[in-house]
Amino acid sequence: MVRFPQLLFCVLLLLTHAGYAQHLILEKRNNPDKKRLVVPSDIQVTMLSGKKYQLEDIQLSENAIVSGNDTLALNYIKRINCKTKVQLAQNVTGYTISAAGAFFTFSGLVGLAIASSSGDSYLFPDEQPTGPPLAMMAGGIALGIIGYQVTGMKRSFNLATTWQLKVESDQN
Repeated sequence: MVRFPQLLFCVLLLLTHAGYAQHLILEKRNNPDKKRLVVPSDIQVTMLSGKKYQLEDIQLSENAIVSGNDTLALNYIKRINCKTKVQLAQNVTGYTISAAGAFFTFSGLVGLAIASSSGDSYLFPDEQPTGPPLAMMAGGIALGIIGYQVTGMKRSFNLATTWQLKVESDQN
């Protein structure tokens, strides 16, 4: 049976840490106002020694990233490959561009199927009815790639020269 003072202490301890969170932040060295919040899943890290780590479930301490049995000091990380969080408007714009790309790619695929099934190419040997659908598909794929980049795709950040990695804590 748990005593009331011990239970009260545990509940109060949990309540004091309920609003406490740690975030992995990338900060630009020449512009400290430019910060990016790292999404804490599927992070690839290259150390100064050249050793690479694939981190999936991370915990943060003040100066290190802990993942499984590995503790990686922030000052010894040379490069980090991760996805960063973006603004809602940027996310919506990126997904809209990607959806438009998917529409054009699908329309080009339907046009390609119709053009290739006509079968009367011996009547018009100089014409290529597959050209416009292929161009439409290429444009749609390009739009999809642009939309993916706008949504904050996973990219590499050079910590040796351009970016600085920090752990920031906030408490409500």
